[in-house]
Amino acid sequence: MSKALAIHAVKTQGSASVFLSQQEWKNCSGPFQKEPSVSIQNCHFDRLYYGSSACSNTTLTSIKKKQAFQNAISNCTNLSNAFEDVCGNCSKAVLDLRDDLLEAYEVKDGNATETGICGMAAVISVLEEKMNNTFSIDNDYMFCMSLLDTFGMKTTSMPHACSINFLFAQVFL
Repeated sequence: MSKALAIHAVKTQGSASVFLSQQEWKNCSGPFQKEPSVSIQNCHFDRLYYGSSACSNTTLTSIKKKQAFQNAISNCTNLSNAFEDVCGNCSKAVLDLRDDLLEAYEVKDGNATETGICGMAAVISVLEEKMNNTFSIDNDYMFCMSLLDTFGMKTTSMPHACSINFLFAQVFL
């Protein structure tokens, strides 16, 4: 999902919001092709559209002005070299960007939904920048972000496919 939203951002040349409009999101709400029993609703993705929350209203333009974004870009380069060290710094920088967004939108502590949405915005914005106006996905970055799941933030009540696909949202909750 992060990849698809980053590709959408590249297509709009970074001028749009990080998230799709509610109507566009509804058009994507059917069962997942590879897992017909899994959908946006049963994976709790139904609030990941523009306007559903404070963080969902953010744009790539506004995120890219933040020092925390620049730090994340800087810390998430050269992941193929010394992966363990760079990935740790990258993960921390993305989480710092998430926290910066939470502060900017004056989100109160403990709002798990808003924390997840701000986290998705951070992951997507860094991925979009790393794509550099191409549709080439930085697999090292995506793998690095997937390692955040090792901190014990799995949602056991979700179907396995949701757990995997929901990775980026759930690590920020």
